[in-house]
Amino acid sequence: MQYDDILIEVRDRDLTRLGQILPEEAELEASLIRNNVGTWKLTLPVDHPLTPALRTKGSGIVVTGPTDVLLSGPTVKPEAAVTMDNPGGLVTFEGVTDDVVLADMLAAPEPSNPDLATQKKSHDVRTAVAEDLLHQYVDVNIGPSAPLSRRKARLSLGANLHRGTVMTKSARFPVLGELMAEIATVDSLGFRVVQRGSELKLETSQAVDRFAEIRLDVDNGTLAGHRVSISPPGATQVIVAGQEEGVKRQFLALNTPASLAAEAEWGRRIERFIDQRQTDDWDELRQAGMEVLTEEGFSTLSIQAVPAEDTLTMEFGRDWNLGDRVTVVVEGQELVAVVAGCVIKLNADGLKVGVAIGDPSGFDASPSLSTRVQGVESRVSLLERNAEVAAPPPLPDPLVVSATGGTVTSTSWTNLPGIGSVGLTLARDAVVTVEYGAWLSISSGGTATTLRVGVSCDDADPDALLGGGWGQVLFQSSPTGNADLSVNNGQSTTVTGKLAAGSHTFELQAYKAGSRVTTVNFPVLRVTVHRWAS
Repeated sequence: MQYDDILIEVRDRDLTRLGQILPEEAELEASLIRNNVGTWKLTLPVDHPLTPALRTKGSGIVVTGPTDVLLSGPTVKPEAAVTMDNPGGLVTFEGVTDDVVLADMLAAPEPSNPDLATQKKSHDVRTAVAEDLLHQYVDVNIGPSAPLSRRKARLSLGANLHRGTVMTKSARFPVLGELMAEIATVDSLGFRVVQRGSELKLETSQAVDRFAEIRLDVDNGTLAGHRVSISPPGATQVIVAGQEEGVKRQFLALNTPASLAAEAEWGRRIERFIDQRQTDDWDELRQAGMEVLTEEGFSTLSIQAVPAEDTLTMEFGRDWNLGDRVTVVVEGQELVAVVAGCVIKLNADGLKVGVAIGDPSGFDASPSLSTRVQGVESRVSLLERNAEVAAPPPLPDPLVVSATGGTVTSTSWTNLPGIGSVGLTLARDAVVTVEYGAWLSISSGGTATTLRVGVSCDDADPDALLGGGWGQVLFQSSPTGNADLSVNNGQSTTVTGKLAAGSHTFELQAYKAGSRVTTVNFPVLRVTVHRWAS
């Protein structure tokens, strides 16, 4: 790609091209990343005829190379500066590529419903070959088939060659671009949004194998220089977790020949847990695991290369491009990898191009950190989007009943008079506490007498409450050998245990043995659900 090959055009909000900027009139720097949002920076004199147009909100540029459009995208920030060297002033316009439309929007669970707050489906589940999925998710969320309020104006779909493997994906508010990157990874598909004519177009592609004819080497004059880094894999074994809980949860263990080879090479078994609680589809769980292994399950090769400026063969932008597989010769060894990114700098000194082959963030700590942080944010976002799948329901409020009490005459467990029951419905197994108490009275006169008070759960005897025993039943007896003394004591107890999901009924019961008059005064019963059981 040569200096004179670059054409810079300014567009307005409606994608109408307003004019051209000659290379000698501007300074341009662009960074393009495959399957991601690129950035650009354009510096113009304040008095350039197209400066006012670029200062208008919604404006942008289209940059064309020797054979195709290199990038297009909107302006996000103009910044003016006046210095002693440039008393007339310069304006620097920063922008992003049109792929930003994929980063701006979410993939809705019910794309036909424009109101994201009233979605009636939990997930938008689709099964198709990978390239079909890329087109479908864009089409129904921001493309021609999307509701008008979410449809991106002047966006159309490019050619779909139906490439890739059949897979199942489910969308629940992920960033649309992130979802597409996941789909594209396994089959090395590429996608971008670029201006064609007066409209934006989604274009999909597959990595082209050019490693046989494109052999970049300092010795043969096709490279001005390079830097190389080889890193261990990010994961060699993945465990994908689906739905259910505890020992019933779905788990799928995966590895690949490449990950096992890298494991042996580095002497490290690197495990990764992948939370996919939003689905119980085994194919979708497998797909999630394979996405990680495809991206990270091998030794990472990272090359930053500067193509020679004066080469007449193997010219970047003409003979090979972003997304192609090429060969780079490093220390006599031929390495094959995908061109994952490029940097283009155009100024008065000429045109310079740098490419990233393999991992585009392997050399610079800042992009690497950014990649890792974005990965964490994506995983946290996934948990937040799907939290309601496994989120516990709210705990029931504590339930209390009480009464003034009454006389106990039954000699077997019988409900206390004047006090109602407590009805409790549990959505799932729970840890429950039952508290109860009363004043227990035994009159004087008559034979030795005992009084017992307890709580029945679901018509069981009180001594069986929550798996307990007789120690949880209130007990009172008359004084031994003295018929003239009465007893009046306040007693209470607390019982905690696990209760199964379903509807339950709690009732205060009592019985006596002996001839004296027995009374249960001011009984109270409280049932509290502390937490859902594991």
